[in-house]
Amino acid sequence: VDPAGNDTTAAAATQGNFSLPFATLEAAVTYLINNQLSGWTIIVQAGAYTPPNSINITPDCTDLTIFLEGSVNITKALSSPSNQDPLFQLEDDTYVSIVGLVPDLGYTPDLTGPSAGASLRSTSTGGLFEIKSTTGGRGMLELTNLSLIGISNNAQVLFGLAVTQEQYYINMTNCYFQSTGGGKGFGVTALLTAELPQSTIFDFRDCYFYT
Repeated sequence: VDPAGNDTTAAAATQGNFSLPFATLEAAVTYLINNQLSGWTIIVQAGAYTPPNSINITPDCTDLTIFLEGSVNITKALSSPSNQDPLFQLEDDTYVSIVGLVPDLGYTPDLTGPSAGASLRSTSTGGLFEIKSTTGGRGMLELTNLSLIGISNNAQVLFGLAVTQEQYYINMTNCYFQSTGGGKGFGVTALLTAELPQSTIFDFRDCYFYT
């Protein structure tokens, strides 16, 4: 994925060709889903990305690694009417790893970034991640070397489960989290019509939280 890429040309090309990249992360994910390709890695080149809608990841492209190479900022665009869409939606038995080279150095208590490094930024009440399930089962979200920026008063990880999952595993390693909304920080909660998984495992290592 590269800001100078082309989603149509890339979808028609042989994957792995760095001279024909996608322009958007959501188009690269959609390609994997449509072709039921699991176990792949999406490499996102340096640049600023503003997806207009949530990036949906389903079991059709599970075991997915998203590697943010260099200075990559992904910010959810403001949406209408109520601005409730998360940056990512993870469905059912998905295993997803999002990895940067280093956390974005432009986000500190005194700086509002982005700068050098990798960052994910939410601009909505939907937070950074919504985890959805209609089948139960297990899922995993792994975040490494990232700055995670939430600007709403709401939790940044939401469970919207129609069917309660058996287990969900969330791992964060060497991440910087900042909430500028003055609310729940890196909260994990269920939507009004949903429940938390039967078992939720958190593994936070070498992370810094500023709220």
